[in-house]
Amino acid sequence: MSLVSELPAALADVRRPGDFFTNGVFDWRAPSLSVDGVGPLALPLLEAQAKQLVEVAELAPYGRRGATLVDPAVRNSWQIGADRVAIAGARWVEALSGVVARAAEGLGVEGAVEAVFYKLLIYEPGGFFLDHRDTEKCSGMFGTLIVAPPGLYTGGELIVRHREREARLDLSSSDPAEASFAAFYADCLHEVRPVETGYRLVLVYNLLRKGAERAPGPPIYDKEARNVAALLAGWREHDEAPEKIVFPLEHVYSPAELSFAALKGADQATAKTLREAACAAGCDLHLALLTIEESGVAEYTGYSSRRGRWGAEEPELEAGEVCSRSARLDNWKSAWDESCEIPPLPFHEAELSPPEAFEDIKPDEEYFGEATGNEGASFERAYRRAALVLWPSADFLSIVAGADVNDALAYLDALCERATRGEDRVRAAALADAIVVRLADTEWFPFRATELTPAARLLGLVRRLDHAAGVETCFERVLPARGFGRQDVETVFGALALVVEERRPLLVEHVMAGAAPKSFAACAKLLRRIAESSHAPDFRAAAARLLAAMPPRASDEPDWRRRAPDAEEIADMLAALRRIDESACASAAERLLTEPKSYGFDKILVPALRLLAEQGALSPTDAAIERLRAACLDHLRARAAEPLAPPSDWRRDPALGCKCGDCAEFSRFLADPTRKEFVLRAAEAARSHLEQTIRAAKADVDSMTLRKGRPYSLVSTKNQASYERRVAQRHEDLRNLSILEK
Repeated sequence: MSLVSELPAALADVRRPGDFFTNGVFDWRAPSLSVDGVGPLALPLLEAQAKQLVEVAELAPYGRRGATLVDPAVRNSWQIGADRVAIAGARWVEALSGVVARAAEGLGVEGAVEAVFYKLLIYEPGGFFLDHRDTEKCSGMFGTLIVAPPGLYTGGELIVRHREREARLDLSSSDPAEASFAAFYADCLHEVRPVETGYRLVLVYNLLRKGAERAPGPPIYDKEARNVAALLAGWREHDEAPEKIVFPLEHVYSPAELSFAALKGADQATAKTLREAACAAGCDLHLALLTIEESGVAEYTGYSSRRGRWGAEEPELEAGEVCSRSARLDNWKSAWDESCEIPPLPFHEAELSPPEAFEDIKPDEEYFGEATGNEGASFERAYRRAALVLWPSADFLSIVAGADVNDALAYLDALCERATRGEDRVRAAALADAIVVRLADTEWFPFRATELTPAARLLGLVRRLDHAAGVETCFERVLPARGFGRQDVETVFGALALVVEERRPLLVEHVMAGAAPKSFAACAKLLRRIAESSHAPDFRAAAARLLAAMPPRASDEPDWRRRAPDAEEIADMLAALRRIDESACASAAERLLTEPKSYGFDKILVPALRLLAEQGALSPTDAAIERLRAACLDHLRARAAEPLAPPSDWRRDPALGCKCGDCAEFSRFLADPTRKEFVLRAAEAARSHLEQTIRAAKADVDSMTLRKGRPYSLVSTKNQASYERRVAQRHEDLRNLSILEK
């Protein structure tokens, strides 16, 4: 049986919520509180009135082995019996009822619970009460409720112990509109720490449950906690153990109320048991909001009795095949109810416990879209549940690394900001190493060309940590597998400075071998940057790898994502090769000149040589680049020598890519030296066809649709566009000649 199936079985009997104590605050609502011999009390209690209470009170006794004793060394406080204290007011009855309900819920007591006023206690400065247990004062009593009205005092904390656990509760509140309460089972050891300043006044109530066969006690799931701890301790011993366990809760919670303190019923009991077991087994427990979003094809099931806007019956749809699905965990709370900076994490069905947790559960949101055009009916739905999430503590960094790459890098960035101590830097470096593994295994991740790629962002963070081994791992695993962009080059180059000089050529060669086929432009720019600042001949092997990846390669299969080479990357390649290896530069020049379809003069060679000239990278001593420069000059001079004159009549090039009737007629119009305008009055399809043919041929005409009469007319007027393009080209050629001839 798998771990995700065994865990629910081990928790099956954990149903009753509650703890050995509970506490909170509530609105005081200013009830009428008076004491015989003193009169009405003003709260918070002032010193003068406190002293009056002490004068009419008696020393509070304590019980030991059936005897009632008074000993200020054990209990130093004053008491006034319930028969001498009056608490009145309709709003007080309502407030007390709410406190009792909260106390019963916090203690996990089911059924009707009653609070019977027992006594009023006053603690002077220095007053205290050592460890003791409350005795049963009436039938059905199972616990004690302490109500602490507003008070101006310090110290006097209530300590409650049960088995090996302890709670320290400060019930003081100086706000006159706010009071505190605490409740605990009668068999709990408790004490009151010495009051430091002021006077501590509390009201003591006995908690009763009428009609019960036996008094309730704190819910104890020690056996279940031990069994769960044993399961978790052997996490990695299970076959195909999940990375984490996601345990959806029974009740529904909004993001605003998501906390361990707000868990209800069995959810509270489960969380408490898991927290104890996780701590014993070296695991982390968190509370998170689980969200599953699905979309897919909807299926028609018939028509409903509802009618739409125009009176027609509306079709009924139901969710069919799921086409896309995302599942994530976010809004994290630690086991101690603190907000966490853990990024949203994806999870898999294999991590759900139990595996069938979402079978036959209605979605929280569901929308249907009817068929439109070529698209069929569709649906979108979402499930949202609170979930307890477990993982081995040692695996935390690996789990964070499994978040969306941008979220994981943001978390690492924040960790780097705090990494001022050695321990923090080691932790950040370990997370960086875990992200390296994830990135190397990720097939693809989106990014915009204007921002650093995830690989470069990771390198920058690793560099901030001075993590040389991490830089080497990125060069060995991430950059070759994922590639990088031109915008990343300075970051990649800067990170290389952390690597010892002897290792750099080998690492750069490794990057070029893997990344150049998919990131040629970035690799060319990086190699140029390295060649300009290092001992260039050391990088001959890397240069050979770059040259072998020079696009387009004969082995390349057609790929819509592969872009054609551009002038900038060719310029960067030549600038790098001329410094590193003259023979490699000569080979590159030979290919550039012998493959004119791939490396045209106007698109690639002239702009690339012009870039090098403007950057001061042209030198007559570089034979290969000088050969390219001479070829570009010949090309430019030959075209500059061609005659250039505007057309003498209206004859234009009649070559069109279509021979249909309308296009043939238009070709005759183009060849006619006397006609300036052509009008085609025809249906929209014929007009569009001719207009597209004109546009594809770059014919020297301006076309417009005359929307007059039926059908409309396409009016084409001859212009001098070809001549104007040649004029612009002549100006560009002369400018390029002036730059390349220097």
